[in-house]
Amino acid sequence: MSEQWEITPPPAPCNEDFRLVESALAGERGDDQRRIAVEGVRWLQLLLCKNRDYGPIVWEEPILAPGMGFKEAIWVRMSDKIGRLRTLRKRASEVTDESIADTISDLGAYCLLWLVSPKAVKSPSLDEIAEVL
Repeated sequence: MSEQWEITPPPAPCNEDFRLVESALAGERGDDQRRIAVEGVRWLQLLLCKNRDYGPIVWEEPILAPGMGFKEAIWVRMSDKIGRLRTLRKRASEVTDESIADTISDLGAYCLLWLVSPKAVKSPSLDEIAEVL
């Protein structure tokens, strides 16, 4: 069964949002906002690169869990990251590229992916298509 996605266009004041971020990056809004903007841009860049590498698989039914919706699958991934944080707080990681900061970044990425997940639009049945034609 193929699905279509309803994509929400960016809000009209998008240019204002970019100007705000540029101002923060330039340090015009104070050091706190500069640090937030710098880290936010780095995080978004990583998320966009990962999305490019993986494709839209995060919004598809999990291969090993047929019948599970993609939003539920994102919840599972978020739960895994929270479990990982619990472990990292108890002991150091043996895997060098799995720090607390990396895990929090991943958790935040899944939160954003959940928030921006496309709304499924029911595919029309053959009978509904025939009625239109």
